[in-house]
Formats: sequence, C-alpha cells, structure tokens
Amino acid sequence: MKSTILGAAAVLALSGAAFAADLEPAPAGGVFGYVSGSYFFEDAIQDWRLFSDTEKESFGDGYGLQGRLGYRWSEWDFAIGGQYADFGAGNRSDTGDLRADNLYADAQAGYNFMWGETAARTAFGVRYAEWNNDVHDSNGARIKHDFWGVGPRVEINTDTPLSENLSLLFDGGVGVLFGKIKTDANSDWNCNECSDENTTSFNADAKLALGWAMTPGVKLAAGYQVQYWGNVNVATTDSTGFGDNEGKSDHLIHGPFGMISFDLSR
Repeated sequence: MKSTILGAAAVLALSGAAFAADLEPAPAGGVFGYVSGSYFFEDAIQDWRLFSDTEKESFGDGYGLQGRLGYRWSEWDFAIGGQYADFGAGNRSDTGDLRADNLYADAQAGYNFMWGETAARTAFGVRYAEWNNDVHDSNGARIKHDFWGVGPRVEINTDTPLSENLSLLFDGGVGVLFGKIKTDANSDWNCNECSDENTTSFNADAKLALGWAMTPGVKLAAGYQVQYWGNVNVATTDSTGFGDNEGKSDHLIHGPFGMISFDLSR
C-alpha cells in the first residue's frame, strides 16, 4: 500500500510539473532598437527645379539619421522611431538654389514570428512627416513650400541567417499621409502663388542590408535604401525656375546606410 501511494504521488508530481511547464510565462522580453546613418543621392524626380534643360537644378545630395527604440514582450512589441534628413543646395548658387529637409516620427505595434529560419516582424502604426522645401535666389528672396501629413503605415522586417554570424536584412513599409502643402515667402518675393492646399501623400520605403552579429544581441549592418514620397511639394518647372506653382511633385531619394542594432529581448 505504501509503495502504491508513493507511486501515485510520483505520477501526480510529474504531471503537475509538466502542467506547470505548459503554464510557464513567455520570456519577460526586453528593449530593442537601432541607430542608422544614411547618405542620400540627389532627388531622382525633378518636377521641382530651377531652370530647365542642361541648366536645370534640383536640390543636392543629403545626409540622414534614423533610429528606433521599442520594448518586446512575448511575440508583441511597441516601438517609436524616426528620421531627419537634410539636403543641401545644387550647383548654381550664383543665381539661386533649392534646399530641403525631411523628418518623420513613427509609433507602431509589432508582431514577431518565425518563418522557417527567418525571424520576421510585421507592424502597424501611424506616421507624422514633414518636408520643408525652400527656394533661395542670389538677391536674398526666399519662398518656402512646407508639407506636413499624418496617417497609417504598415511595415515588415525580416532577418534571414546566411551563416553563423552573417544575415540578410530586409525592411519595407507603405503608408498614406493626409496633410497640407503651404507656400509662403519673405517680403522680397512676389508671392502671387502662395497657397495652403490639402494633399494626400503615398509613401513607401525599402532597405536591404547584410548584418554581422557582434554578440547575440548586437549587430552591425550596411546596405542600400530607397524612399518614395508622393505629393509632398509643389511643382515648379518653367524655364526661369521662379514661376507659378504647377500642381504637385514627388521626391524619390536613395543611397547607402550603415546601422547598429540591438535586441535584448531574445
């Protein structure tokens, strides 16, 4: 009888241990994020420019800084991030130049899962963005075309191992921004075409990079990125470069980037 009771107790103990294991909480999670520096080549879409033909000028190349910081628990996470980019003048500073800067801020909820050997993350959130587009002439006159917008965005991130330390990284996202383009000028500019118009902007971006794991939670990466921003500026394409607004124009920017990322949730 004693052995029977002990045997039954052992079975119950093992069953209880197995049940407790099934109910163990998911990993506590932790902080993740990245910091990235970018070089952007001159705008590839030139519906906004000074002069025309061989003398046409868009804004010059630019530099950007991007980042993200989030917290993950189990499969879910929440993150905030953003970008600031500044584009210098083109090559005709003797007569006038174009300048632009861009910033955006994201807030998103993400879901993490495995797809074979690939670690994947999908996210949905909201983005606020600005494009500040300035025209300067050599006499000090200045006109500004400033865009702002806010709207929903979806994103996917993947990390596919190629070897023990090397992996292929991909980030891509699309969104819609609802906002305005406001045109304003200083007193030296005859601002007959100054306006404040509602606009809807479609934006999409993608990154492809190779990442090298320095430690299990820290990775260095280098790659190339493309960003498309629709309807974030007026169009001014006449031969003088200082004429009337002619509808909307887009920006397409691209270039290499370097990144350091960390994930303390794994």
